[in-house]
Amino acid sequence: MFERRVDLADSDWSQEEIDSSVKAYLGMLNKEIRGENYNKAEINRQLREEELTSRSRCSIEMRMCNISTVLNDAGNKYINGYKPRQNVGANVYPMIEAAIKRFEPSQISPVDKSTKEGLMHRICKLCGILPHDVRKGSTAPMSFFEDVANSLGLSPLGEETKHGLAKHIVKSLDQKWDKSCYSDGGTVTQIALERIEKGLRLSGRQETNKKQSVHFPTEIPFDKIQLSIDRIDRDGPAPHKASHTYDVVVNDRSYPPPAVVAFALEEMGHQIVSPGTIRAGKGTRAFKLLADAGFEPVSKHTVPTDDDEILENRVNDLLLNSDLLDEAFTGSDTPPDKSEKTASSYKRNAGVIATILRLAGGTCELCLAAAPFRRPDGHLYLEVHHVQFLAEGGLDNTKNAVALCPNCHCRCHYSEETQPLADRLYRQVNRLKKPSSGF
Repeated sequence: MFERRVDLADSDWSQEEIDSSVKAYLGMLNKEIRGENYNKAEINRQLREEELTSRSRCSIEMRMCNISTVLNDAGNKYINGYKPRQNVGANVYPMIEAAIKRFEPSQISPVDKSTKEGLMHRICKLCGILPHDVRKGSTAPMSFFEDVANSLGLSPLGEETKHGLAKHIVKSLDQKWDKSCYSDGGTVTQIALERIEKGLRLSGRQETNKKQSVHFPTEIPFDKIQLSIDRIDRDGPAPHKASHTYDVVVNDRSYPPPAVVAFALEEMGHQIVSPGTIRAGKGTRAFKLLADAGFEPVSKHTVPTDDDEILENRVNDLLLNSDLLDEAFTGSDTPPDKSEKTASSYKRNAGVIATILRLAGGTCELCLAAAPFRRPDGHLYLEVHHVQFLAEGGLDNTKNAVALCPNCHCRCHYSEETQPLADRLYRQVNRLKKPSSGF
């Protein structure tokens, strides 16, 4: 379990925090109206990392439901995944109204594709790398940012996403990174590209066309790749840079695919390859040669981790970028490694848990179905759930707790119906006491 953020009281939300929430909400709403895809979990994560650092995931979700309430009260469309909540704080409601008036959905305009393509072309020339094309949806590919980062000599940050890598590049060029640099869902905007170009020019870079081309053989022998890996073990991958998205993994050690291929070509008596010349990525010639020799690169996103937040971010990245995960991926055939770490959690009262389970009598208090199985000690298995989450100030007592089957417990935490399900529990379970005010 990862450390939970402890939120300030509802009344301590500033107008700036409300503004950030509303702006993000309206961005999602505008995409939904246009029929475009977006990822609520990724946007929530960005808000927690950038502008709402003192807020938890759940409290931001609840704030989004508050925004739906204000929009719905005014007869406006709201996001289907954020059902209106009826208990919006009296001080928060007018703050949300004011923010909505400042941030109209119509103000969020799509990126001009031709301009974005031109910016990418000029950046490639300034960096001396091979040109990249804009993919479907006018989105600069991850390989573009990876090549730019490599040309600048930037080291990987560890958990790279397109958004994170672009931010790394912009800041390394002493340019400002803010909300205008990315749209909801993590797409890097035209403004970010403009700042990258500006930073490159201010650093004294001149536009040049990448001249070198790589002459790939039909195959690279196993022993040449092994010699390449031995060289990296001995001397490192320089002048090539570490990979941001894929690695060749041998004996639990990771190697950047472009460096492996480049050094293997040298071992075969071919050309010396300049950094940034070999294009890496799924479907490229370099990756096919590695796979044919038994060294198929693996996505960094599929490397096991014991960090819950990193794991959630990786899942979101893989869902957003299908090219990072092979369709035939099945996972490891060996047991996962164990790790030791310190966790932070709330102190729970065993008396509350036992009382709730006794009162439920083996029946889920939401769906009213019997417990799905018996524990080894013979007791029926149900899970105790706090209707108002502890992270949001909920109390650990019988007036705020119910016994649920595992399926209903997950629905109450992770589905799009969290508030309707909570309201249903308040109606069904007489002992529950609904908070008089809150989110």
